[in-house]
Amino acid sequence: MYINKIKRMLTVILLLACQFSFSQSNPNFSFQENLMDSIANKPDSILLVGHGDMNTQIFLDDLSEQLIKLLQKENIHSTYRFLEQTDAAVENSYDTIDKKGYKAVLFFDPKGDSFFDSEGRQVGSRENNDAYVRGVRIPLGGRVDYEQFFSLRFGLLTTTEVTEVWVSSLQVKFDLSKSKNARNVADRLIAIFKKRGYL
Repeated sequence: MYINKIKRMLTVILLLACQFSFSQSNPNFSFQENLMDSIANKPDSILLVGHGDMNTQIFLDDLSEQLIKLLQKENIHSTYRFLEQTDAAVENSYDTIDKKGYKAVLFFDPKGDSFFDSEGRQVGSRENNDAYVRGVRIPLGGRVDYEQFFSLRFGLLTTTEVTEVWVSSLQVKFDLSKSKNARNVADRLIAIFKKRGYL
């Protein structure tokens, strides 16, 4: 009897260890850095700029909120602007942004189409059993699957141009209704910037 209990305990521990290993080796987002230039002076202000469709905006709004909180802890002023979807409109909208006082800019440029789908089990028939994510009705106990590929570009601002010093791809694939996913991406991005000497 005692040996059987030990075997069961070891089996549970092994299963938990395997599950932890799988979650660490299969993250729901990933960065792939392509340019990592050094800078002489760390910026004390960063303008966050994103664009895309409504699905992309939901994610970038949450991500930027988390980034602004983390940058505040580093005594870095930052604001976020979401621009129109088309490339021509993005360029025109960016030109109209007042960039005075900002030392750097971080672009979130979506590549390709986003995947966005809500699913889950309906609990009861009353509407107040449902949750909402930016106007999208999600059945209680459901999820919002979101998948997107981004090009991230970080550059130093001058009066006439942006000098890019860091470029990376970002691929995300997770449940958009869980706010911790945006926080995890923000935490990782801040850690990368500290490692590169940008913060």
